Amino acid sequence: MREPRGFTFPSLITGITSAMLLIDLAGLVSHFNVDLRMGFLAYVFIGTETHRMHHSADTISSKNFGNTLALWDIVFGTFQYASGQRPERIGIADPETHPRSEDLFRVLAFPFGGPPGLAEKEVHPLDEGASV
Repeated sequence: MREPRGFTFPSLITGITSAMLLIDLAGLVSHFNVDLRMGFLAYVFIGTETHRMHHSADTISSKNFGNTLALWDIVFGTFQYASGQRPERIGIADPETHPRSEDLFRVLAFPFGGPPGLAEKEVHPLDEGASV
């Protein structure tokens, strides 16, 4: 009997699982607080050096939204890479202008112009006196 050529179901599952593990590993590595320089590969994969700009408190330099591949940031004009460059500050410059993480729908709406009612700079009572 002849063996089937091409992909079989087990090889397809193994390939998908391997790809998912590599994507998860890339996402994990991009959040390491180490200075990993990738050189020209920074134009292909998102690593610590390029992903750090994503967490910049300066919204002008907050770029690199991709998780694994830099391709989408390059296509949509959100790619920024300068070897050795670090943001001055990481995090949110003014937390009161952003929705609380517990407000899922407001968080999801924020990139599309912000959730309604945020213009009044809502402050949750538990946040009063809390430091960032």
